[in-house]
Amino acid sequence: MRTQIMVVVGVLAFAGGAAACTAFYGMQGDVVLAGNNEDFFNPRTKVWFIPAQEGTYGRVYFGFDNFVPQGGMNERGLFWDGFATAPRKVTRGVNKPKYLGNLNDKVMAECATVEEVLAVFDRYFLSNMEGHQLMFGDAKGDSVIIEGDVIVRKKGPGKELSSPALATRPLATLCTGPCQLASFNAIVELSIDFRHTLP
Repeated sequence: MRTQIMVVVGVLAFAGGAAACTAFYGMQGDVVLAGNNEDFFNPRTKVWFIPAQEGTYGRVYFGFDNFVPQGGMNERGLFWDGFATAPRKVTRGVNKPKYLGNLNDKVMAECATVEEVLAVFDRYFLSNMEGHQLMFGDAKGDSVIIEGDVIVRKKGPGKELSSPALATRPLATLCTGPCQLASFNAIVELSIDFRHTLP
């Protein structure tokens, strides 16, 4: 099988010097593709690896010289990225405990699927998510956007996913197959063309 992948990133002009992060997650057949970039004023980007230990998965993170992960993937194919958003108060789960560590690192170390990620996030009050959203995708093609009280889910192959609750501001978009993804000031067009060749 010959796979042709074309990713075209068009970055619109920054308004007032704002940075625009971009991510995509797409699936066709048994192939899942994910990618991201971190636009920020700090040019000292880093990639680092955390080896698997008993009870945790190995993971790779991308970020800056403060080594706070901005996105990454674990050895089971679970991908994540985060995006800053305008503040939105989180009200659901106020009686649940707050997670005092890095919840993204916890799920990347312990989870293999989006279903498992959602189970972990459901245990905690997500007040720390009042100014950002997270996008997760797994090796089975399941994906989710979590923004505090709002969870937008996609399971398996399908069309572009959108939600009226999330449509009031520029947000990450999950899709499969040929689609257009918008995140902040950037547009990504993802086209996956699979061509089968006989030996």
